[in-house]
Amino acid sequence: MAPIGFQIIIVSFEILINLTISPPNFVHMISEINFPIMQNPYNKSLFTLFPDFCSMNTQQKEILLNDFLYDLPEEKIARYPLSERDLSKQLVFKNNNIIHDQFRNLSSHLDAHDLLVINETKVIKARLKFKKSTGGSVEVFCLHPLKSLDPSESLSSKSGIEWVCLIKGGKRWKDEILSLRLNIDGDQNINLFAKVVHKSEMHSIVRFEWDSANYVFADILFYSGAVPIPPYLKREAESVDESRYQTVFASIAGSVAAPTAGLHFTDAILNELSAKGVKRAKLLLHVGAGTFKPIQSENVLHHEMHDESFSINTQALRDLLQAKGKIIPVGTTAMRTLESLYQLAMRHALSNSGWKNGVLAQHEIYQSSLSRNELIQTLIDLSEKEGGVLKGQTGIMISPGYSFGFCDGLITNFHQPGSTLILLVAAFVGPIWRSIYNEALSNNYRFLSYGDSSLLLP
Repeated sequence: MAPIGFQIIIVSFEILINLTISPPNFVHMISEINFPIMQNPYNKSLFTLFPDFCSMNTQQKEILLNDFLYDLPEEKIARYPLSERDLSKQLVFKNNNIIHDQFRNLSSHLDAHDLLVINETKVIKARLKFKKSTGGSVEVFCLHPLKSLDPSESLSSKSGIEWVCLIKGGKRWKDEILSLRLNIDGDQNINLFAKVVHKSEMHSIVRFEWDSANYVFADILFYSGAVPIPPYLKREAESVDESRYQTVFASIAGSVAAPTAGLHFTDAILNELSAKGVKRAKLLLHVGAGTFKPIQSENVLHHEMHDESFSINTQALRDLLQAKGKIIPVGTTAMRTLESLYQLAMRHALSNSGWKNGVLAQHEIYQSSLSRNELIQTLIDLSEKEGGVLKGQTGIMISPGYSFGFCDGLITNFHQPGSTLILLVAAFVGPIWRSIYNEALSNNYRFLSYGDSSLLLP
């Protein structure tokens, strides 16, 4: 019997010959086979089989959670937004120096021809509260439609739909159909019905129906739901959250968490940036509740990332191609989308695999000698073939060791200790992330979703 390494190689080439799978796709497929030697399912040694086609990045095989923890006092967490969006502080990290300023002075720290990339997703009122016949309360948190992470079709539905949900207070809710009476524009004869279709340890599938075809599910949520503010705020949603847990450029409904880096922007700031020559490009990533999922494994690379749907149109890709200054995503969601596009462009360039629904797995990281502009042009060509927009789904995990392709800067808030967002920031700025956070803590910055901002230009 041949040694295990030779068995893998033999099987590898038999599959390639018989099924004509392109090398990058084959490498991704075989990396998920449970061979005894593969303690890490993305063992880099497998990728040396095809060094000219595809390789994983040089992220460490072990990244310890303890290295990304810090002490965040409760009083540093912003429970409510400030009276005005742009009154937030802004820590500017540039040329290895730190400057303390206010967000309303953002334009003074950017150059003409810089390109800001914003996420135009809009938060939906995803929390629904029902009463059981016994009088007990049940909260249903709508995560995403059953059939897709992209909620657009489901939100526009006028008939019954099924969503993946989290249920609070519903351990004994099984067969009962719960109902909620709505008041929409004075029409009080509308009822929303909810029934559990399936339950698991992690999630439940809930079917929603309503007795009026005049309204789509987005309307039903708007009039019956509550804003899904983060759990660490430790309070119920209030009227102030309806406007302030939403960016001024939010336009496409679908998120269950806000892209909070954008909460500081005002129309006045956007106009000032335009007057200076700072450009803007739009993309869409619907933020899922997984963004709040804590890392529980000691080796963070064993953490299972959440998938999120995204899209970008041809014009936005052209904006990236034509950028004469720095490309700066507004928030980790925009950065995650841009870097997913970077990886998908390399995958196509290396294998000519086409768009294939643009699904990117958690550790599916490629290397290529192609330039940034060549890869963006690749995406433009794909977008034109896909009708002018690229739609996809990403589970990418960005951690220290990752090589950024499309991003030169980042506007972001200050994140939870030991979170995947801290890993992303650490990957971008390096070990100095801890000094940046210590500086913010010692200068009384407000943390998390309603907290202050940072501009990172390493």
